[in-house]
Amino acid sequence: IWFDLTRYLTNLEILTLSQNNFNSLKENFQLNSLKILDLSSNGIELIEKNFFEKFGHLEKLYLQNNELN
Repeated sequence: IWFDLTRYLTNLEILTLSQNNFNSLKENFQLNSLKILDLSSNGIELIEKNFFEKFGHLEKLYLQNNELN
């Protein structure tokens, strides 16, 4: 559902999704205006290599407290 909703949030600049128990990031959010993305404390183990390709304006990315190697 979340990924369907993002098409209506085209001007969103800050998104906090910390502590949501995501274990992987496979689909792109389609949030082209996003400047700050907080994905901390989720237990993320895998991020698909093209996940961030549409984040052209991203300035800050928070990934601390995940299971990334």
